[in-house]
Amino acid sequence: MRVDENSPSSSTGVAAARHSEVVSRYQSSHGFTGSGGDEVSLSAVTETLLRVLDAESARRSARVKELASLYQAGLYEPDSGAVTRELVNEAVSEAAA
Repeated sequence: MRVDENSPSSSTGVAAARHSEVVSRYQSSHGFTGSGGDEVSLSAVTETLLRVLDAESARRSARVKELASLYQAGLYEPDSGAVTRELVNEAVSEAAA
């Protein structure tokens, strides 16, 4: 199908107007500002990401402390099958990369 940009039709004009309307609504609902849509506000996204990372870091830190205390007490008994599977999966992933 060939589209001739030099001969506007009424359906093309309607489609273009609808496209502009959809883009404008998307931009306004997702933090885009300015007449050209060249700016975006990421502060809310950044704040959420930082909260998630902080929570994950805290969970990971607590788990490491738990494992360290088990190891120190001589009670740490890792699942040898799980360790073996992960070692093999890692080796296969590295070989494929």
